Amino acid sequence: MLNNLFISFVEKRNWVRVNNIAHGKENDYLVTLYQGKRYILFILPLTGIRTQDKEQVLDYLKQHKVDFGLKKFSFDNTVLVFKVREPNRTIKIEKIEYILHSITQFLRDYKISLGKFCFICGQDYSDKKVTVTEIEYYTHETCYENLMAEIKQEEEDKKNKKNKKKIKY
Repeated sequence: MLNNLFISFVEKRNWVRVNNIAHGKENDYLVTLYQGKRYILFILPLTGIRTQDKEQVLDYLKQHKVDFGLKKFSFDNTVLVFKVREPNRTIKIEKIEYILHSITQFLRDYKISLGKFCFICGQDYSDKKVTVTEIEYYTHETCYENLMAEIKQEEEDKKNKKNKKKIKY
């Protein structure tokens, strides 16, 4: 169930919200928030991140686990995901702001995935934002168009293959 503090946080920041998912930016990092039942899931795509940077981020989160109220945190490829539980009451707006600012400032200070890296090609200076599986990413317009064309071609190929199987001689 969506709580009023989550809605207030999103509105205060002028973020985009669709039901219980919100998209915005903090310290130039794209952030997706998912409001679940008694928790908030924070999702930060860090497309340009290196392996040693992942370890550094995870160490930082381990050190601040109690301070941030983290229940779980990990990387899904290059996407940082962490969960803050709301066991007895909802998280205050100030706490959400503190967590987001602290973590993104850490990333910024250590120049971790700083830039607009395309989630398709991995290069910097992306010129578009897209939402894939409810997570907002940066991409280059041309990379996205090429990917969509490839997907469309694959779908047409599958359709043609099915139609050929149906024809009997």
